[in-house]
Amino acid sequence: MSMGTPLGWHIGMRLADDRVLASTPHERRLLSRGVLRHGERARLVAYRAVDTHLHAELLCERAEVGRFTRSVGSAVAAALGRQVPLHMSFVKPIADQRHGLATLRYILGQERHHGLDSDPFHEASNLPDLLGLRVLGAHTARVLGQAFPRVRRLELLEAFGGAASSEAQELELLEDAAAAAFALPDLRGRGPEIVVARRAAVQAAGRAATAGELARLLGAGVRTVERLRLQPCGPDLVAAVRGQWRLRSGWRASTPTRAAADGLVATPSARV
Repeated sequence: MSMGTPLGWHIGMRLADDRVLASTPHERRLLSRGVLRHGERARLVAYRAVDTHLHAELLCERAEVGRFTRSVGSAVAAALGRQVPLHMSFVKPIADQRHGLATLRYILGQERHHGLDSDPFHEASNLPDLLGLRVLGAHTARVLGQAFPRVRRLELLEAFGGAASSEAQELELLEDAAAAAFALPDLRGRGPEIVVARRAAVQAAGRAATAGELARLLGAGVRTVERLRLQPCGPDLVAAVRGQWRLRSGWRASTPTRAAADGLVATPSARV
């Protein structure tokens, strides 16, 4: 008896030379930008990259899978400076709702499955987007709500595997938190996304820091910071930065030596 139309597809991708895909927080953000920018049309619901490979769950027609993998393979390779694109290593049909939920949990739990812990903030997955901690992949949260409404926030939080959160934020971690919320390597430059990320960072800090402190931290002028404080900024953007900030502050407080040694919390870059 043949299976009906699949609910979706579980795919794997890797580089032809099987090297590690992304080994730093900055590289993981670039990888995520490539995946998320091409995932909306394919109804991407989950992805996770670990060491040499990437898993993704797509709720689309089979023909769309090929377009997604070609686009993502080229975009990610270019962003990371790889000489060869990622290619699809397998594709499996997802039979039904139960299978789809099991695939979702399997993908988000990839680091634990492989005994790794190099990406505790899930920079190379869409878990931050599903929890409102990143804004680029908000479309995956919408797909999740439509396809798997029984998945609760607590279950997603547990997928972080013990990453702590703290209400006592460390100011020096704000810039990295804002960059992570927008999947940006850092906040250098003057591009439109960087300006929005700085605005969200300033408003996430509120009155916990002076304009002078924020200016030094973000590499901006005091008058620019004061202006950013007054400009409109979406509450979802500010909430994403605050969530990333609490997460990083909690991690720093619970594992300060390890966090610094592994480069899991980037330190602010010196600016002229």
